[in-house]
Amino acid sequence: MALPSYYNTGTASIVASGTIVTGANTFWLGRVWPGDLFGSHLGFGVRIASVDTDTKLTLSHAWPGPPQSGAAYEIQLVPDGVRAQETTRLLLEKMQQGMFVNPDATGTLAERAQYDDAEKGFRFLRTDVSPFLLYVKNDASGAWSPGASFLGPKGDPGSNGVDGIGDAYDIHINALSRPGDGEEFDHLFARTVIFPAAFAAGRATVSTAPTGGAAVFTILKNGASVGTITFANGSKNGVFAGAATVFAAGDKLTVRAPSPRNSTLSGMLFVLAGNR
Repeated sequence: MALPSYYNTGTASIVASGTIVTGANTFWLGRVWPGDLFGSHLGFGVRIASVDTDTKLTLSHAWPGPPQSGAAYEIQLVPDGVRAQETTRLLLEKMQQGMFVNPDATGTLAERAQYDDAEKGFRFLRTDVSPFLLYVKNDASGAWSPGASFLGPKGDPGSNGVDGIGDAYDIHINALSRPGDGEEFDHLFARTVIFPAAFAAGRATVSTAPTGGAAVFTILKNGASVGTITFANGSKNGVFAGAATVFAAGDKLTVRAPSPRNSTLSGMLFVLAGNR
């Protein structure tokens, strides 16, 4: 089965000469990576410097195309080998700028052998391991120093996620003039995500509250109900309910609107908060 060569889910906005791309109904984390190319829908591509959130990208260069707002887009996904090569190139650029030691050569451990006759002090950076290792010639006889790691001291682990499991993982669902009768909004998982009981820390709001009774949205895992989001009559804020649920890679989460449709409820904006 061929892997996808581009990503174009949702819409994207960017100003002329800007570097920030804002998405709507996009799920860029885990699907788009630094080094991929934004702009292939216009016949060119600007390298992505960082994937900040599911709805925010930072480009490495100013956007040369026309401004676009909530428009279709396309991101060309580059092969992993090209991405790894780009990552190595960026690291070497930083090293040459004085951030690290500037090596005389780079490559695999096997490729180091061709420099065994180099003069004392020759520096070789091994790039086929993580973290990279730096070797220095002790003398001209072929002896090398032990590999020195570029891994620094362990940093602050940072704040825990919603329930202390791991990094926060949010799913955003919005539809300004919907939902329709029983309309479904889907999200496919590329990695394991855990949602706490009652989908704690989740948020749900609508621009126009339901009338004539409560409106209940159903949260499903692979077609089976695992929770609800209830809007009381006249309320714009939804209340979550449900047991703690784990979604593995390949699982599908669905939010299903009430059927029949509430005659007034519209403008939904939901955030489901979990941990990966």
